[in-house]
Amino acid sequence: MHRAVRRFSAGQFRVTPEGSLRRIAIDHPAKRNALTLDMYRQLPRIAADANSGRVALLEGAGAHFSAGSDISEFATLRADSYQAEEWDAVEIKAAESLRDLDIPLVALVRGNCYGSALNLMLMADVRVAADDATFCVPPAKLGLGYPRHLLEPLVDTVGRSAASELILTARVIDASEAKQLGLVHRVVAASDAAAAAEAAAAEIASLAPLVQRAAKAMMRGRRGKDGRFMADARYQECFDSRDYQEGLRAFAEGRDPVFNGS
Repeated sequence: MHRAVRRFSAGQFRVTPEGSLRRIAIDHPAKRNALTLDMYRQLPRIAADANSGRVALLEGAGAHFSAGSDISEFATLRADSYQAEEWDAVEIKAAESLRDLDIPLVALVRGNCYGSALNLMLMADVRVAADDATFCVPPAKLGLGYPRHLLEPLVDTVGRSAASELILTARVIDASEAKQLGLVHRVVAASDAAAAAEAAAAEIASLAPLVQRAAKAMMRGRRGKDGRFMADARYQECFDSRDYQEGLRAFAEGRDPVFNGS
């Protein structure tokens, strides 16, 4: 099996092709997969590597998804408002690289999913959590500002009222409550979580990729004229595709379709 790995001085992302799946691992287990500034800088290239598959799976190496940004770097790399602005620009680009993947992204959450890691999780289209996963938005415990680029996806996902409560109390919630709020779609036993996420990814990979790309483009492009134009073009592309003809034939013949993305 070919393995594409990008390494970092402290922490790394691993991108592993497994057939049509691209497995993206946040790998910094000594610090509960805390995300360094260097890791954020490299994530757009990691996402580009993953975009060659039919579906991607984002997970943390070991027991945790991620504890969020590596706070030990803040004293030197995020010490004031000027540095915070630079850090945020890198982090925004990193999150957007996951959001803007052409292929569907599944997130598998085990253990801690805190702060900026929760935002990366929200970039996923399907989110599966182990029943022992925990979630937190901790800035109020640390005295640091909560930037707009983290606030907006959270509000879009759970609504203003629930987002306010999570941010203002900084409390830790369990997977069951996370599902009730809409942070995750499925909660399964910890022993079954990996298999459940992989099954979801396999199911997605068996479906029509052009339709999935069009749907993602529509959701991304619901704001702004250029985004809507691109979404409409992707939608129209589906009707001129071989996959559309294959879907119609398979329906008429009473069999499962085999899509190839063309």
